[in-house]
Amino acid sequence: MKTVVLLPRILVLTLCLSVARAQEATDRTPVELFAGGVQKLAAILEPSADGAQTFSTRLEFLKAEGLPKELRGQSATLAVQAPDRLLLSAEFKGGTYALGRDQQQIWFYVADKHWGVVGKPGEPRFLSAPEKKDTTKVAPLKLPVSKEQLALLPLLFNVSAVSLQATDSTQPSIRFTHDGAELELACDIIAGCDGFHGVSRQSI
Repeated sequence: MKTVVLLPRILVLTLCLSVARAQEATDRTPVELFAGGVQKLAAILEPSADGAQTFSTRLEFLKAEGLPKELRGQSATLAVQAPDRLLLSAEFKGGTYALGRDQQQIWFYVADKHWGVVGKPGEPRFLSAPEKKDTTKVAPLKLPVSKEQLALLPLLFNVSAVSLQATDSTQPSIRFTHDGAELELACDIIAGCDGFHGVSRQSI
């Protein structure tokens, strides 16, 4: 039986769904679309030597069930260019708020208040103490897991005989069958969020 090690943090990469949906290919299966989205996400956040790419998306809150009702009708725009450029703009109650990064410079701006703040290395933290410089270095934008681990995401689709192993130990795992082969994912933590009829309930 083959064993594949996959950190559970990979599941936080829901941005793949937005990238996959942006691909115009109606003849592809959902799994193929998702796999393509994963590859696009890796190319955006860890670009090759050919040059950086920009990803942008706009989110609109049409419903706010389970969220503060004030979010209904609001919107946000996200643009990312790895490794060190980002822009997040959101509209809330008639006001526009923006957060951005340009290399080592980070800024926040409230348009209707005409107020903003900028931070970058080498500048004084406070005007009253100009000798105290800000030496903070902002890390580059990158994937929380390797590209090899990210490539395993499509394996989570079209599987059968799923079972949780050693859930009461420090080395839990998920065993399943994919394309006739029995595989096992070694995990740090397993979060059973698959509902009342999911496989996790059998292990509780």
